[in-house]
Amino acid sequence: LDDAPAGGAVVVYQDGKCIAQASIGLARANLSWSPDTLSLNFSTGKGVLATLVHVLVAQQLLAYDEPIASYWPAFAAQHKGDITLRHV
Repeated sequence: LDDAPAGGAVVVYQDGKCIAQASIGLARANLSWSPDTLSLNFSTGKGVLATLVHVLVAQQLLAYDEPIASYWPAFAAQHKGDITLRHV
């Protein structure tokens, strides 16, 4: 909905210590967003996972053109044995 409440929070850690935090907006129509407001996060792990994969490729621990089943044999089930990391 265009008129739905909107808000959010951000926390920044450096060397294990919180160096900045902020929250803004509304959690609900009558409730401000606060540091302890719970929220749902969809798909936020995809960017982290993609970055991790690129780091592992750079460290030569994974290869884009290697079948995934060479790392995870059970993945080959249902005719998926030739699918590579690049395909995914």
